[in-house]
Amino acid sequence: MFVKNRNKTVGLCVMVVTACLVLATLWAVLATPETALGGKPGGKKQEISVSVTFRDGTDDRVKSDCATGDCPYTRERGNKVKAFIGLGGQLRLGTWDSTVRSILLNIPASACTLQGGFGHANLVTLGEDTDDDGVLTPEGLEGDIGHRLDLLAMDTGSDNSKKAGLRITFPVPDNKNGDHWRLIFGGGDAGLVTVTRVSDSEWTIEAGVDDLAALVRSGQGQEPCDHVSMPFLITVVK
Repeated sequence: MFVKNRNKTVGLCVMVVTACLVLATLWAVLATPETALGGKPGGKKQEISVSVTFRDGTDDRVKSDCATGDCPYTRERGNKVKAFIGLGGQLRLGTWDSTVRSILLNIPASACTLQGGFGHANLVTLGEDTDDDGVLTPEGLEGDIGHRLDLLAMDTGSDNSKKAGLRITFPVPDNKNGDHWRLIFGGGDAGLVTVTRVSDSEWTIEAGVDDLAALVRSGQGQEPCDHVSMPFLITVVK
């Protein structure tokens, strides 16, 4: 009788210990952000911080504020720079609220009587030219969820480069009403940018001299007042 009771007690202890181990393992899985709830396929997606470096070539019209030519834009405490790949896989770079970083937009003086210079801007990649006709769909042009170019889903290699849209928004100088300008690479009369995934952690985004951007001012409809050449090259690294 004593042996039977002892075996029952041992068996019960084993069951309790096993249950505790199972619960502990489950809690660790749920609490770890790198598990299925933190970034694996089908799990919760997160913004991914990146560094963005401009080529700053002599003929480039979209440049950094760096005199030495190698000053990446990154999110750092207090600098209020936005530099990340968003939930839909789109690149977002912004200096709108920053007091330490800006972006140079060297807009041709003849365009819409607007002259560019150093200032704040928000840059975001839009949709992909999925049917290769040089024109984005309205949803892709607006960067709607589900119609964005997903940088994280791209294959690597120059043979897999994508033609896509890109928008740069910047405020109207000395305007107190919140008006802003938009430079839009969106196809049609405007050009598109070329996005290449160089490696698992690096991309390039380029506009050539012939890839024109539509220049549109808020409050004046969707028709651009001009199309301008705004070549640039940026490298994105996560």
